[in-house]
Amino acid sequence: MRRLTRWGVGLIAAPLLIFACATALLGFLTVNGDRVQPASGVRIHVVSNGVHTDLLLPRDAAGVDWRLEFPVGDFRAAAPDAAYLGFGWGDRDFYMETRSWADVRPGLVWRALTGDGPTALKVGNYREPTPGDQVATQLLSEQEYHRLVAYLRRSLVRRGDGTPLLYPGSGYGDHDAFYAANGRYSLLKTCNEWLAEGLRETGVTTPVWSPFAFPILWRLREAQRLNPATERPSTVR
Repeated sequence: MRRLTRWGVGLIAAPLLIFACATALLGFLTVNGDRVQPASGVRIHVVSNGVHTDLLLPRDAAGVDWRLEFPVGDFRAAAPDAAYLGFGWGDRDFYMETRSWADVRPGLVWRALTGDGPTALKVGNYREPTPGDQVATQLLSEQEYHRLVAYLRRSLVRRGDGTPLLYPGSGYGDHDAFYAANGRYSLLKTCNEWLAEGLRETGVTTPVWSPFAFPILWRLREAQRLNPATERPSTVR
């Protein structure tokens, strides 16, 4: 009986140990490590609540006006002075039904981690974030920014007329809303890894793989420290 118990514990512990080791190793290794941040360009932010990360992109910059795809009418009361739109990706049911930690249910977690359901993109209106431990900032060239925009657009499910498929009245508050998204959430493709994948495609220095928020923020902040931007961006309006 004891042998069976030890075997069962080992069977459970081994995958967790492999996952933890892979997370630590691949979170430390980087992609695009030789990138040089431009002196000026489009300023973006990655913000975190400690678990989940969002991309904050200028509402109108480098020829991309997000209001054309996410009009004010999609939100109950979009902040008129919001300079940024925030983008976060995740399992649709978990994302939309867990407004707080008190709403977390085992069934939702299990379906999310196994990739059993569709995904959603949360889009919100934000002011310039206050610098802090949970905010990382990067300047992108216009070419880099357009690659990031293309990645975000590919993440969206669209109607026949090309507009994003909105879930009406689905936001956490007056300033955000949920849209149907492509892809499947899982333990290997989390909300944070979705964001990191977009930054990798853009050319930003990013962990090789990061299902958690901390390695992404740490790597971006380290890149900013080693290669700080010297000018304010000229393309953000």
